[in-house]
Amino acid sequence: MTKRSETPKLLGALLIGIVAALGIIAIAARPVPPAPHLIVANTAAFEFFAAATGVQCEIDTNLDTNGPIPLNATTCFTITPPRRTTLTDNGKVTECRGVACLANPGITTPVLPKNTKVRSGPHWCRTTHDGVVCGNATSTTFNMTGRGTTISGQHPIVITVHQPVVEFFGTPSSGVECELDVAARNGYSGVAAPGIPTVAMCLRVSPPTVVTLDEAGTIVECHLERCLSNAGLGTPIYGRDTVVIDGPFTCRSAPATITCRTGNHGGFTLGPNGIRRVA
Repeated sequence: MTKRSETPKLLGALLIGIVAALGIIAIAARPVPPAPHLIVANTAAFEFFAAATGVQCEIDTNLDTNGPIPLNATTCFTITPPRRTTLTDNGKVTECRGVACLANPGITTPVLPKNTKVRSGPHWCRTTHDGVVCGNATSTTFNMTGRGTTISGQHPIVITVHQPVVEFFGTPSSGVECELDVAARNGYSGVAAPGIPTVAMCLRVSPPTVVTLDEAGTIVECHLERCLSNAGLGTPIYGRDTVVIDGPFTCRSAPATITCRTGNHGGFTLGPNGIRRVA
């Protein structure tokens, strides 16, 4: 009698074991998503097709930091419908529609499979199942597919750089030019000049006004022409609502001013009305 009563229990345990084993086999057989493939181009121009999505892109990278920047942007196209989207290094996106917007790919342009990421200088693109997502050091990105283009991250445009020296102009109404100097830190690109200080400096030519801010929040003003300096070639112009971050400094371009801060130590605002200290 005892053996008869235990038989259903043994059969049940056997069935449970079989089901569990089949579950483990099913989990083991489930395909694992492929890891993204990374291509580091760092060339003046890199072209590619985003798999069979109908999207073609070109990344143009200025590699000469001491010269003009005729091209420093990512441009993507679709032939049907004919359209083009371009993202510049300062976060500006322009779109064009019609056959006049198109360009021909170069010879032996590679076809990149889905989930491939390309990096060149500050620019990057990632191929998706239906197109491509592209961005750069700014917060602006665009997603182009055969159905259209969506743009995100433009208000404000945030530009995060990791360089010893960064120069930029504010809006023409502000008349302000700034330079962020950051001593060498982990993850920074470029070669720091010997003894480079860590300061944010902004100036206006008329009347001659220069203000510097160090990492500790110390502000120094100068109102003499000998304090002025010239911007380098290819210095970008950043419009309103553009934020530049380098090291401890954060500078924001407004319609008529630029405000720079360091950590929680405050900073300054410079514009046509002169220098104003801010918390």
